[in-house]
Amino acid sequence: MELLCWHGRCYGSIDLLSMELPMFDSLPQALLQQAQTRGDRTALRYKQFGIWQRRSWSELAFEVSQLAAALKGRGFDSTHPLVILSEARAEALLLTLAAHWLGGTVSLLDPAADN
Repeated sequence: MELLCWHGRCYGSIDLLSMELPMFDSLPQALLQQAQTRGDRTALRYKQFGIWQRRSWSELAFEVSQLAAALKGRGFDSTHPLVILSEARAEALLLTLAAHWLGGTVSLLDPAADN
């Protein structure tokens, strides 16, 4: 049994080993499923200029699909690796998901990271 805690608050125990989790063939497939079942619920929270922002599952899936279309329009496909030079930002995550949507691979490089 595991204690489920989030930001210092504990909500009870769960048995992680006995949980039945849905299986997906890919991360994009999981994203689409979450968008269908969770819709307007919060998928992503992040700070931008010190202000908390949120994206719903539906918004996230839509933005990722738009980015995937833009990447495809520029010739990106599963045969090309994508290198993203960025600090940890929501935009880098969305672009990573878009590349996975097209079957591509991604390398994230943080310019502030040590080696």
